[in-house]
Amino acid sequence: MKILWFCLLPLSLCAQWKEDFSMGHLQNWKGDTNSFTITQNKMLQLSANDSGDKFIYRETSENPDTEWALYFEMKFAPSATNKLRIYLSMDQIDPISSQAYYFEIGENGSNDNWKFYAQSTNKNIILGQGELSKLSSDPSRAYILAARTIDSSWIIQCDYTGNRNFSETIILKDSLYMKFPKSYFGLQCTYTSTRADKFIFDDISVDVPFIDKESPEIIGHSILNTKTIQINWNEKIDTTSAKTISNFQIQSIGNPVRIEIVSENQMNLEFPNEFVLSKNYILTYINVRDLSGNNITAEKQYKFDAVFDQFPEQGDIIISEIMADPDPAVALPAAEYVEIFNRSNKKINLEGLRISDGGNPSSPFKKEYLDPGEFMILCSAKDSLQFKPFGRTMGISSFPVFNNDDDQIILYSNNNNILD
Repeated sequence: MKILWFCLLPLSLCAQWKEDFSMGHLQNWKGDTNSFTITQNKMLQLSANDSGDKFIYRETSENPDTEWALYFEMKFAPSATNKLRIYLSMDQIDPISSQAYYFEIGENGSNDNWKFYAQSTNKNIILGQGELSKLSSDPSRAYILAARTIDSSWIIQCDYTGNRNFSETIILKDSLYMKFPKSYFGLQCTYTSTRADKFIFDDISVDVPFIDKESPEIIGHSILNTKTIQINWNEKIDTTSAKTISNFQIQSIGNPVRIEIVSENQMNLEFPNEFVLSKNYILTYINVRDLSGNNITAEKQYKFDAVFDQFPEQGDIIISEIMADPDPAVALPAAEYVEIFNRSNKKINLEGLRISDGGNPSSPFKKEYLDPGEFMILCSAKDSLQFKPFGRTMGISSFPVFNNDDDQIILYSNNNNILD
C-alpha cells in the first residue's frame, strides 16, 4: 500500500513529517534500527533473529492540534507475548519512564482490539478502545488515524482492511491533556522467535490536520409520509446531540415526537401533525454538533415543500379489465393481463402493490406513478414488450396464472390491505 504525499507550501509550513519508506533507509530513525529492514515493496518490516522487544523512534514536534496516521500489519493473531505498541507522543526516548500516549494491540484471549492509553507518572490510564475482536485475526491489520484537538479531545478513526474507508470513529476526552515541547514517535514490537519478522508498517505521518471549524447544516430531505421528514446533513454529526427533540421545530407544527438516527449524516423526524400537501415549511434547528465538536449555537433554518408520495387507499385504484383466457388471441397478445385504473384525483405511487388470484400474490410492483384518470396494463415480465403498443405497461415477475373458468383477482396495497 502506497500513498503519494504532496506539499505545495514552504517547508516551515508543511507537516512535521511523512514516511513511506520509498527512500529505502531509516535515516531519521533511532533505536533498534538494525532489527528493521525496508522490503522490496518499500514497507518497514521487523527483521530480528530471536524473541525479544525492539523499539525504534524519531523526534517530532507537536501543535495544540496534531494528527498521527499509519498502516500496520501483524502476520499472526496478536497475543500478550506477541503485541505492538504505537507511541504517538513521548516526552523521553525511554518508553517505560516517559509520559506518553500510545496504542496497544495484543492480549490474551480472542477479544484483541486497539486500546489507547495515556501514560503519566507511575500510572497508565486507558482513554478508549476499538471494537472487540476486530484485530484478533491472522493477519491483523489496520490503518489508524488519530487526531488531537485543542479542546483536549481525541478523534480515532480506523479501517480494518488497511485502507482509508474508515468504518470506526471514536471520540475520546482526555482529562490529562499532556503536551510535550519536545516529543518522540515510536514503534515497539514484542515478539516470540516465530514472529520475529512478522511486523509490517507503512505510510506513517505526523501532521497538522485539517481543522473543521464549521457547524453542520441540513442540505437535503425526503418526505417519508404525512408526518415524517428524513433530513440529510453535510457531514457526520454527533448523534447524541441530534436526538434532542427540543433542538428541532417546524413553524406551525412544533417539535418532533420521535427522532430516528438512520446514519451519522441522516435522520428521520416524526411530527405530531400531518404536513399539508405542497405547503412551504421552515424547519429550525440548533445545538447539534459535528464530530469535531462544532456546535450550532445560533438557530439555523431549512426550507422545504411538503411534496410526498401518495399511496392508494381502497377505491382509489380499481381493476378495470381482466384477460384470463387469451387463447385464441383476438387483436391482442396471447398472454394474460390485468388492467388497472386510477379513479382518484391523486398521483399514486404503485410501489409495493401486489396482485393475486386468491393464492400466492405476485412480486411487489416497482416504483411507478399512476396519474389521475390513467390506465395501466399489468402482465408477466416476459410478456411486457408485447403489450407496450397497447398502452402503459408494467411487467411483473411471479405474475399469477389465472383459471380460465372461475377465479378471484385481488389487488393489494403495500401493507396488504385489499384495494379492489
